[in-house]
Amino acid sequence: GARLSMTCGLAWLLCSLAVAVSVAHTLSAVSQVDTPVRQLPTRTTSHARVVVVNDMPGHFEVLAGVLHVLRLLDVRPEVLYMGVPGIIHAWGLLDWLGQQSTVSHATREAVFEHVGKLNVVDVGADGFNTAAAHWVPLESSNQTDSLHLHANLVICVSPELAPAVCKGVVKAVNPSLAVLWVHRADVATPSKFPLDIRHHLVALAPHVAKLSASRMHTNVTWTLPLAPYHPNPGQECNLRSCLSGFTLQGSVHTFKTRKVTGFTRDYAKLWTQMVELKAARRAKGRAAKEADPDVRVLVLGKGTREQLLIPAEISGDVEHQSHLRYQDFWGRIHRSLALVPAFGMATYYQSRVSSTIGASLTTCTPLIAEQRLLDTYTFLGPEHVFLRLPGESEAAAMYRVASLPEEEVLSRRHALLELREELTRSAEAKFSGWLEEAELPIKPATAS
Repeated sequence: GARLSMTCGLAWLLCSLAVAVSVAHTLSAVSQVDTPVRQLPTRTTSHARVVVVNDMPGHFEVLAGVLHVLRLLDVRPEVLYMGVPGIIHAWGLLDWLGQQSTVSHATREAVFEHVGKLNVVDVGADGFNTAAAHWVPLESSNQTDSLHLHANLVICVSPELAPAVCKGVVKAVNPSLAVLWVHRADVATPSKFPLDIRHHLVALAPHVAKLSASRMHTNVTWTLPLAPYHPNPGQECNLRSCLSGFTLQGSVHTFKTRKVTGFTRDYAKLWTQMVELKAARRAKGRAAKEADPDVRVLVLGKGTREQLLIPAEISGDVEHQSHLRYQDFWGRIHRSLALVPAFGMATYYQSRVSSTIGASLTTCTPLIAEQRLLDTYTFLGPEHVFLRLPGESEAAAMYRVASLPEEEVLSRRHALLELREELTRSAEAKFSGWLEEAELPIKPATAS
């Protein structure tokens, strides 16, 4: 408990997929954000070294992981992100990353052609200031035509989902190397990456890398950069006594293919299991509400409670929260006994990474997992999850986990912390190689 509190609690904060905040809420929240415009001082170097592009107005968990690793290597990136100006404030991204005081926005005039080269913020050498990012919003891929940035390395996050953005930035910046972070292998095709410069394709997990390589007819590696969650003062939870309930995270929305239509999370299946188990336990003379206080479910995600179609029998056992900022979002997961994947799409085992996997590592909260999940996300082992027994449903596993002793619960959190540190070291090595290939000096990290 002490080591987890010291390391997981004090670590800097970051980590397929899609924290749930609706566009309508974002626009409303952004309108209330006071982002003063001011002239930015010119940095002493004449060119930016690294440009990071978030190709979609979302997926900030992956972007956060990339920035965290660059910070560990003492690299100051320029961050171009799709979305309305101020979206990173509305979602609380900077609070999570711990850099609210060092990030400024330039006006559009400061980054596009009629003013010329981008001016950036240069800050001190303490804490996160050694790698302060400068954030520039892109509301349209057409804006990349007038960018005046120069860098040795461009990193594109989820370029297959918005290829025009990445291609436009690469064309404008003209780097010596590009790294393309594939999020969804099922839509990655060679025609989306017609770059005539050196580039590497990278995925977030082994199964995504394997399918991407097959579809792209080239080598695709994988690495999972993560930005750890750091609880706000007074919200640390490293004892069994402060953990309760189970969390499902992800947007509450449907998907549709030629053969199947459904939710990305299989809520109906979980609700049915919970209703049946509750009835069975009551039939045995055990009032579930009193005997199992921890067997409650929190759904975190964009959408409404009505969309969840919660049966009346378990209505009081299910809570829904939407539009939470990152620190609150991660905090609710951190104080849960476990995350419940409840995958409603086979693609999470085939072609993409579930954001629930990143949430587990970001917050050191174990998953309730079936063996198929471990077979797919091979960096996870039984020590990192609550592995379901043969024939055991997710709801039945929740009841079993709720009764486990503190040692078994906390041991998995320790194991997740160690795995996150291992993945971070691996990501540092990968990033260091790219920086060297792009002929950039790097500073070895001394802490993660």
